[in-house]
Amino acid sequence: MPSPFPGMDPYLESPRYWQDLHESFITYAREELQPQLPPRYRALISERLVLEATERVMIPDVTVVRRPAPPPPAAEEGAIATAVAVEVEADEPTVFAALMDDLRESYIEIIDRTGQRVVTAIELLSPINKTGEGQRRYRQKQDEMLRGSVNLVEIDLLREGAHTVVVPRPNLERHEPFHGLVCVWRASRPLYCEVYFVRLQNRLPRIRIPLLPEDRDIVLDVQGVLTRCYDAARYDLDIDYTQMPPVALSPSEAAWIENYLREKGMR
Repeated sequence: MPSPFPGMDPYLESPRYWQDLHESFITYAREELQPQLPPRYRALISERLVLEATERVMIPDVTVVRRPAPPPPAAEEGAIATAVAVEVEADEPTVFAALMDDLRESYIEIIDRTGQRVVTAIELLSPINKTGEGQRRYRQKQDEMLRGSVNLVEIDLLREGAHTVVVPRPNLERHEPFHGLVCVWRASRPLYCEVYFVRLQNRLPRIRIPLLPEDRDIVLDVQGVLTRCYDAARYDLDIDYTQMPPVALSPSEAAWIENYLREKGMR
């Protein structure tokens, strides 16, 4: 059963599903792009190590207890008594992670076989890319790609988190409201960004993926990839559509979701 939504399903933004969706999306997107690429290119799935501070308390699942040895048999009358050492057990500590959590985020790189260099990077933004230290690190990587003249495609389907894609937020204000967006930055036109807006009522876009200037764009059907992820994971068996999505919504978005799901017979 497909998602009931015509475009982005806001229920998929739950931490319960997002990481699985992210990995599937990157895999299926690469699979869709690969046959469209001219022979000089190849699409690779690369990983970036993301470090996230944690204060998670770790309680052991199993406690192994060493029982005290049984007392020695009573000494025979007249035998010399020997001292018996008493073993003292320490109290149990609470253990905290001393290091950072390491997460691995996948993204797509389109490589020019001839020059053996990255031509285009395709990112599906995660919550960690849009908050705190994770956003700072992502911005640093983003800047490296722009200065390295790498075409950058940023797919942000998430309602929550800070604005992170290349195009400045003030430039988009007259197009509000929107749930998310896709931003395409071309190294050959560094002063411009191509933007596709994501709204809950609409199908997700088919977007242009740039290559080198002498080669024509290829196309990624974002909705088609998302639908494939949803069907493969059978999210419909887990998501409770009688509850509201796990994201902050505007009153108009919340009202639209309520009415839409009622019309679908899911409320």
